Amino acid sequence: MIFGVNLQCSFMRNLTLFILLICGEFIVAQSTNFNSSNDWMRTQKELVFGFGTSNVLSDLGGLDQIGTDYSFADLETSQFSLSAQAGYRFRFHKNWAYKGALSWVRVKGSDQLTQEPFRNNRNLHFRTDIYELYNGVEWGFSRDRVGHRYGLKGMRGFKNRSSYWYVGTGLGVFWFNPKAQYNGTWTALQPLGTEGQVAADSLKKYSRISVSIPLNAGFRFALGKKITIGLEVSFRKIFTDYLDDVSGDYYDNYLIRQAGGDVAAELADPSSGNFYEWTIQGEQRGDPTTKDAYMSGMLTFGYNLSGFGYRSRTPFQKNRRKRFRASF
Repeated sequence: MIFGVNLQCSFMRNLTLFILLICGEFIVAQSTNFNSSNDWMRTQKELVFGFGTSNVLSDLGGLDQIGTDYSFADLETSQFSLSAQAGYRFRFHKNWAYKGALSWVRVKGSDQLTQEPFRNNRNLHFRTDIYELYNGVEWGFSRDRVGHRYGLKGMRGFKNRSSYWYVGTGLGVFWFNPKAQYNGTWTALQPLGTEGQVAADSLKKYSRISVSIPLNAGFRFALGKKITIGLEVSFRKIFTDYLDDVSGDYYDNYLIRQAGGDVAAELADPSSGNFYEWTIQGEQRGDPTTKDAYMSGMLTFGYNLSGFGYRSRTPFQKNRRKRFRASF
C-alpha cells in the first residue's frame, strides 16, 4: 500500500515537472523568437518584384492652365502607363535596409489633352521608356512579426503583426529615349535636334543618361514564411528637362529642315499654324527652369531568402530536457 502511494506521488511529481517544463519552454520560445531584437534577421535577405503604373510631370500636356512647378494637380490621368521592378533587399539592422533594383518605367504626354491655348497650339507629344538602376537605403518604422510559434488561436501577449512600413531614398542612374509618332511610327527625337541641336554648332544634343533621387514609401505584409506582398509609391527627382524632348526655345524650322530633314522639322513644330508668331525662332518652347519628374506606384512581391526557421534551443535548454528525461 505504501509502495503504491509512493509510486503515485512520484508519477504526479514527474507529471507536474513535465507540465511546468513545457509551459516554461513555450514562454521562452515565444520571447526569444518574437520579442527579441533579432526578429528582423528572419527577413534579412529578400528578392523583390513589382508591377504597377507610372506618370510624369513635364512640359507637355497637363491641366487647362499654365503649368506650375511639381504640381500633382497637373497630372494627366489618361496618361498613366506601366512600370515594373526587380531587385534585392538586405536588412543590415532591424530598422535599416539596403535596396538595389532595376526598374522599367514608361511615361508619356500630349498637348492635345489640354485646352490651355499655348500648349494646345504647340501640339507636341512624346513617349519614353526609362531604364533605371537604383541603390538606396530604407528606414522601417515597424517590426516584422509572423505570429505565434505554435499557431495557437486566442493567445494573449504576442499578437500577429506581419506588416512592415518604410520610407527610403538613394541614387539612381537611368537611360531614356523620348519618341514621337510620325506617320504611324514612333521616332526617336534626340537624334533629330528638334531645338536646333543639329542645325547649330553652338548647341549640343542632350544626354539620354541622367541621375535621379527617388523618394519611396511603402508597406508590406507576410502571406507566409517566404512570401510578402505590399504597395510602394515612388517620386523621382531628376536632373534633366529633356524627358519629353522639350526644354528651350524654338529654332528656325527652315534650318532644322535643311540639317535634319522633313521628319525633324515636322516633329520640332507640329503646330497648326493658327498662331504662327508663337512658334517662330526665339519663342518659348519649354521651361528650362524646372526639371521634369516622374513617379510610379507598384504592387510588390517579396521572396524571403533568409528562411523563417526558428532558432534551435540553447545548450541550457537541451541539457534541461536531458535531465528531465533521466528523472523518469
